[in-house]
Amino acid sequence: MCVNRIATKRQTEALRQNLKNAIPDIEIADICSKTGNTSGTGNHVECLSFIAFSTGMQKAEIESRMSKYYALDENIWHIEEKGDGNYIIYLITSAPFADNIEGH
Repeated sequence: MCVNRIATKRQTEALRQNLKNAIPDIEIADICSKTGNTSGTGNHVECLSFIAFSTGMQKAEIESRMSKYYALDENIWHIEEKGDGNYIIYLITSAPFADNIEGH
C-alpha cells in the first residue's frame, strides 16, 4: 500500500510542476490526492490527483499546453472550469499495485 501512496504523491507533485511550467500566471489554490478505489466499481486501486488553480488563460489553451505532458483523455485527465478563471484539473491513473486490499 505504501508504494501506491508514494506513486500518488509523485504523480501529484509532477502534475503541480507541469501546471507551473505550462501556465506562467498560475495561482494554485489547493492540492489534493487520494489513493484507493476512487470510482467504487470493483477491486482495483487508482492514484487520483486534483489541483484547484486560477489563471487568465482559457480552458482550450490550458488543455493545449497540458497535452505536452498528458494525452487528453477524459478518463485519465480533464479540466473543470469553475468560472472567473478558476479551474480544477483531475488526473487519475492505475496504481502500481492495482489489485491490493486498498481497492476494497
